[in-house]
Amino acid sequence: MKFAGFIFCLLVICANSVLMKDDQDFKILDEMENALSSKNSKTVIDTTLSFEDIDKMIYEQLTKEKTDKQEESSKAEGLKMVQQILNDELPQKNSQQDVQAVKEKRKADDIEYIAKLFKEVFDSQKKEDGQAVEKKEYGQAVEKQEDGVETVGKKEKEDEAAVEEPVCEDELSTQDCYDLAYNGSCTDPKTSKQTLKVCKRSCRVCCADNEKSQTCKLLKTLRNPMSICQMANTHERLRITCTKTCQYCAKAMTEVPCIRSKYGCCWDGSIAQFHIGTMEDGCPACRDYGGEKFCKSFQPDCKERYTLKGEQIRALCPMTCQRCGVFKKCADNPRLQDTCGLLRNDGACQSMFNAMKYNCPKTCNICHKATIDCKDTRFGCCENGKTIAKDPSNSSCPECHDDITSPVAKHCKRLVAHRVCKTHSAFMRKYCGGSCKFCTK
Repeated sequence: MKFAGFIFCLLVICANSVLMKDDQDFKILDEMENALSSKNSKTVIDTTLSFEDIDKMIYEQLTKEKTDKQEESSKAEGLKMVQQILNDELPQKNSQQDVQAVKEKRKADDIEYIAKLFKEVFDSQKKEDGQAVEKKEYGQAVEKQEDGVETVGKKEKEDEAAVEEPVCEDELSTQDCYDLAYNGSCTDPKTSKQTLKVCKRSCRVCCADNEKSQTCKLLKTLRNPMSICQMANTHERLRITCTKTCQYCAKAMTEVPCIRSKYGCCWDGSIAQFHIGTMEDGCPACRDYGGEKFCKSFQPDCKERYTLKGEQIRALCPMTCQRCGVFKKCADNPRLQDTCGLLRNDGACQSMFNAMKYNCPKTCNICHKATIDCKDTRFGCCENGKTIAKDPSNSSCPECHDDITSPVAKHCKRLVAHRVCKTHSAFMRKYCGGSCKFCTK
């Protein structure tokens, strides 16, 4: 009985010790889980860095790597320098025989260097003598060639004189054409076609002086005709009569390259790089490059539309000349004022909507219009009902047919029979446009 009681007590003690050990194990596990969870949460927090912090870390790492590299390079150079010094000093510590050997080697090096120097001088002199001979022969050849060129040049001048230059004259009187141009007849859709025919010079379709004017011929004989052209009491008259000599010609009324570019024009007429119409598009900053004092003194010249001086001042002082806000208000690009009307007449407001939106919004009356419907364009819509047609024959429109490169194409007719064209129109328009007859809608 006592033995049974002893065994029972022993089992109880063992069970308690096991339970205590389990409790300790569970406690340790709990602590480990808490530590891991806190570590994980910390890791999550650490990973949610902003791009600025990441960039900063990268920059610091690069700086550290660069510094380490420089230090390693510096250490290597230092070791190399120390080694060189030791090598130079080594003969002093060695025997007299080693010192003599070093002297003999240096003497041999000196002799080799002098021989090399003499050879370079000799080769240089020989080269100069050869160049002198070649120069003489070249001069003789050039003289012969110039004789031939003069003969060819005379012939070319005679041929050019034989070719008549296109006539750039107003059929009406100069004053009448000037009045028509001043009143906007050159760019008005109702009158431009006829006016451009009879007033080519005044409408600046071409650039030329009035051939009948003796004043223009006299101006050409001056070394600096602009000194007369820009006088206050001659400016207005010569602007009409001697347009070319006085450099009053506007730029040719054709599309500038930036209009044809992917992202259109910047405020100064340069090509935008990334997007149309914002200052974040790779366009230059709009500021006065000439300085405040300079720009204020020449501010009246900002309005000179047809003079070289006016163009230069507008380029140097865009802020003073109020050229920076072209895309912030409803206004045409100042450099394209003479072009916008012609482009509008050619249908560019519709066919080149994005470019005209940011270059000629006022002329096209599209200041507050974000997109354009193909129905409102000159030639209407293509057969798909979305693409803008660029010509009456629709030759520029994409062909409408099933996508034969897709495995769906062979099932198009079956899908049409099950009316999938209506239930999944986007999918069918992409792969079975011809079978669904989307082109005619």
